[in-house]
Amino acid sequence: MTLDAYAEMYLARQPWRRSSTVLATNALAHVRRVLGTRPLGSIRKGDVQALVTGLDLAPATVATVSAKLATLLEAAVDDGLLARNPARV
Repeated sequence: MTLDAYAEMYLARQPWRRSSTVLATNALAHVRRVLGTRPLGSIRKGDVQALVTGLDLAPATVATVSAKLATLLEAAVDDGLLARNPARV
């Protein structure tokens, strides 16, 4: 399963308010542009670090993108799609 496909499922099942969904969708859009076509299992810690380092955004936005990616990948671990979370600090 690609990161894009999983992100769609992940976002659709969240019981968030509209504003939280918009925030997560916007944050993950940055991730999906870079890693979206990759299979979840092919994403490594170095890929996550390169993505975060390469973002030309305000520091607070970079932190949000990083946090949302980590949460998404942790959900993939919980769903049994990944053995470990490559975004874990």
